[in-house]
Amino acid sequence: MAITKAVASNVLSGVTTSQSSTANSTTGDYAMCWYIKAVVSSSPAAAATFYVQQSPDGSTYYYGPTYSVPLTNGTYYWQIAIDPTCESTIITFAAGTAGDCAFSAQLGQVTAV
Repeated sequence: MAITKAVASNVLSGVTTSQSSTANSTTGDYAMCWYIKAVVSSSPAAAATFYVQQSPDGSTYYYGPTYSVPLTNGTYYWQIAIDPTCESTIITFAAGTAGDCAFSAQLGQVTAV
């Protein structure tokens, strides 16, 4: 049997100000992973950060670790697996020095096995 995959492409795309995604339902998914990209420019004085929230019931969200984006100019990538018991997930980006980091996130999902 083939695995069916879906990507909620560009959940956040090229954002440079602090913001959160809307809640992304993972109901019925067998596996999920956040794919994150941060493009740092202008040698920021303060690092941007991001974190993933997961909810087992779609209403109460639990925070995961906070990740810091390096201060050195460049493009950086992360992959963060989501627990299979998760029913909904949110990703939140906090700009360090405004405009010095462009942040993008996609949610990959396995929707059928």
